[in-house]
Amino acid sequence: MPAEQHPVSAALQGSRLRKQLRVLRKRAGLTQEDVAQEMEWSTSKVIRIEGGAVKVSINDLKALLDLYDVEDRQAVQDLIHMARATRRRPWWHVYQKAITKPYADYIGHEDAASRIDTFEPILIPGLLQTREYAESVFEQFSAARPNPYAQDLLEVRMKRQEILDRDPPPALHCLLDESVIRRYAGETPLMARQLRVLAELGRRESISIRIVPFTAGLHPGLQGAFTLFELPGEQVDVLFLEDAIGVSEQDYIDYITEGEDPLVIRYKQIFVELAELALSQEESAQLILDSISGTRLPVL
Repeated sequence: MPAEQHPVSAALQGSRLRKQLRVLRKRAGLTQEDVAQEMEWSTSKVIRIEGGAVKVSINDLKALLDLYDVEDRQAVQDLIHMARATRRRPWWHVYQKAITKPYADYIGHEDAASRIDTFEPILIPGLLQTREYAESVFEQFSAARPNPYAQDLLEVRMKRQEILDRDPPPALHCLLDESVIRRYAGETPLMARQLRVLAELGRRESISIRIVPFTAGLHPGLQGAFTLFELPGEQVDVLFLEDAIGVSEQDYIDYITEGEDPLVIRYKQIFVELAELALSQEESAQLILDSISGTRLPVL
């Protein structure tokens, strides 16, 4: 099957399918343990299917729908279509040797998202990095943690950025700690060029880049980077936490959850709190331009 192009629906369809399966199970008055017993599965298999750790096969899906007394033929076909959609090969399939399962999930949700809220306390977010900035990051961390797939991971990072040029693009809301624009990731000219690109991207209608200044003090974002993805048509957000520095996002994605999980709710609130501490878009843009001037290079 050829790699799927935009719109990439595997992550979105997978989220919808898992949500529907949870709703149908509860409507049938069954617990996950009840389903495991009836299907002669382990409880962990039910948990993994509903949590998205594994994809449900078509035969298993049909058996589950029988168990849940789903008799509407159209509803059954819709759910089967969702299950098949989750198995389509996305563009990053060609890099499968280089990326981990959590990182693939991250890219899938990023690719499907209608809105992305992200906070970064250390580095320019991958979606906004220039190639030379990204290369410098890879070079710095590869010295301590060699990775034979470093070049593939760099290409994945660059290709991810194509979502910003879609029609329509996702609404990207970036909150950056001031240290992100102050910390050099290479020589002075490299950083100046990265900051210019950051300033240019911040002028797009679909992108908001705001700085949480040093004067905000010790804020909750200093606990680590995180990203919230809002999927189109879904009343659900997907949270990815990052708790260390790595060569690529796949090195430090620590936690994935969705829906009404208390952690999702908490991080949505943290994002609101950080937004209240952040400078306005205009003030942030000026601070970025001032940082470029601080490199003692002319502002283009």
